[in-house]
This record gives sequence, structure tokens and C-alpha cells, in this order.
Amino acid sequence: MACEITVKDLLGHVRDADQADPWGESMAWLFATAAKLEFEFGGAPEEWEFSPGMGTTSQNWRESFEGYELDMLEGANEDVLIKFGAIMSRWGDKAKAAGLSY
Repeated sequence: MACEITVKDLLGHVRDADQADPWGESMAWLFATAAKLEFEFGGAPEEWEFSPGMGTTSQNWRESFEGYELDMLEGANEDVLIKFGAIMSRWGDKAKAAGLSY
């Protein structure tokens, strides 16, 4: 049986990333998480207000959201993705409240 990715594992990847841009970092993780939920599990939580963008389909979404974050989400189940995404959403809100958004 394959080892499943945990929220703790994902948070470790976030902590390893460049923290010079906390809002941008949290948004990159949140968008990748929301896209994976949207296209692999049937939808992201409504409160995240995720919209994949014009022209993004279930056939090409990985091209739109490719990158380190999406790669690190492989192996995470829906529950882990929702919990992790909620943390990234809160971190993004905190960074925005601190004036670190753009």
C-alpha cells in the first residue's frame, strides 16, 4: 500500500518554500489545491471562490496549474486537500490583512 500524503507533509513543503512572499506562496498552494479538488474530486469548497479560468477544462487543467505545488499534492486524498487548502486560505487572509497582498 502506498504511503498517503498528510496535511503535515504538505505544510512541510510550504515551510521549505521561499517565505519572502507569504501571500503569493499561500495563493499558489491554494490555487493548486482548489484545481486538484475541482478536477479530480468534483469541486473545491465554495468559500474559496475558485474559478479555474476561461478555457480550462478537465482535459487541460494540469497544464494551467502545473508546477511544484501541484506535484507535491499527488497522493493527497480529498479530506487532506480540503484541510490543507483551508489552512492556505487562512494564511492568505492573514497576509492580506497585514498588507502583503498585491
